[in-house]
Amino acid sequence: MGYRKLPYGYKMEMGETRIHEEEAGYVKQIFQDYLAGTSFKAIASWLTEHSVPFDGTKPWNKNMVARLLEDERYTGKKGFPAIIQIDVLNAARERRQSQAKTKIPTAGERVARQLSDVQLPDQAKRQLLALLNWVIRNPEEIKLPRHWNKYGETPNRDELDEVLRQLPVDEERAKSLITQGAVAAYKKIPTREYEARRLRHLFEQAKPEQSLDAELLRAAISKVTVENGHLASITLKSGQVIEYQPGR
Repeated sequence: MGYRKLPYGYKMEMGETRIHEEEAGYVKQIFQDYLAGTSFKAIASWLTEHSVPFDGTKPWNKNMVARLLEDERYTGKKGFPAIIQIDVLNAARERRQSQAKTKIPTAGERVARQLSDVQLPDQAKRQLLALLNWVIRNPEEIKLPRHWNKYGETPNRDELDEVLRQLPVDEERAKSLITQGAVAAYKKIPTREYEARRLRHLFEQAKPEQSLDAELLRAAISKVTVENGHLASITLKSGQVIEYQPGR
């Protein structure tokens, strides 16, 4: 069972509150590490891994660390001997307040949120950006149809050939037949195959980005799948699913 009644870093001796030198050293280290950029969780993990006692056998957790970093008694208030300076405590509070400020999502992050149906953790956002940049560098990974050429055949080719053989050529009739043939051929192209061509061209023209591009996401992606806080895959508008793999 726990037995601690005083803040970590202090002990009761001859009826007086005194500094516990060993614990006070860890208090100073916690403030120092936090101000150097270490998270509550990472600090707690390090203390637990190094068997630093807190309250009997009770392991450290991020809430313990957070409370310690907010405790003004370490600066000498309320009759406690000082372990740290007031400016150190204030610096820790300022860092915590700055981290607590709500980040305004970018346009790209908002689109990614719509495509995934969940709030993307920062790690998933970084993974999504990495995967999009990988496709930009490797557009050939977008699968194209095997028999694309057959969809480019002109349905009225014989009639067009006949018009072109007759001299003088009826230019208006020839132009009309060419236009009709192009429209008919276009309509025969399956949607997914057209999308695959369009997407490959889109990614060939794109350049690697430093942040999520809202326009690229809208134009190319129909779904972003996130599992357990990590990016699992993206689904292109052609229907192709590209899985996230570390290194991509």
